[in-house]
Amino acid sequence: MTVELRLKRRVDALFKAMSSDFLLREQFVTDPAQVFYEYVDGERPSAEVTQAANQLTYAVLSHPPLLQWLRDYASGHPDMPPEDVFAKDFSRAVARHGDDEVVLALVRGGGQREDTFRAQSALLKAIISAVGSGRGVFAGTEMSPGGGTEMSPGTGGTEMSPGVLAAGGGVFAGTEMSPGGGTEMSPGTGGTEMSPGVARMVSPDVQVTLDALTQFAKQMRASGALRVSGLG
Repeated sequence: MTVELRLKRRVDALFKAMSSDFLLREQFVTDPAQVFYEYVDGERPSAEVTQAANQLTYAVLSHPPLLQWLRDYASGHPDMPPEDVFAKDFSRAVARHGDDEVVLALVRGGGQREDTFRAQSALLKAIISAVGSGRGVFAGTEMSPGGGTEMSPGTGGTEMSPGVLAAGGGVFAGTEMSPGGGTEMSPGTGGTEMSPGVARMVSPDVQVTLDALTQFAKQMRASGALRVSGLG
């Protein structure tokens, strides 16, 4: 079994566990690198490297052009790509779509003595693998997500119901967000109606975690927490 296949199976198992384990999911949202390395990779890097990996992940997930690239990349790469392939593909994506927060996260990684980009890319590849392996394709479907999942990744609570990670547009389909400390998202009591055509849905095992992780990343960006280089 290849290294990529082993890691992919561990990532799938982690996301499945997080779908029903509130505390593990909350820990992943607020410190994804730590959970990934502990449950999947098996090697724990330094706190500086872990923080740099988290910063890049939050920067990518909270920047719409790169988030769209990640979703498209996951569609074409359901298996975890080799490190050198991903490094080249991601560098091109950053050159086209990156912003200050993404570049600052890479600068922070470059300022460490350890091989930080390997750690940063491993976490992004895990997310890509989870999205790619959990997708199904539906045409002209009306969906009702059902009961919601409550989650509080930070000081403000987040209440959400698993939504649809649709191709194009925003991250969520039919979501409502309220300002303030918490974020309330609800697809509506009547279900989410998807327009005719092709829409992609992430499996429930992955969806609830990615919804929470993406929203927390947006909160981090809005607060200015991602505008650090780790230098000086």
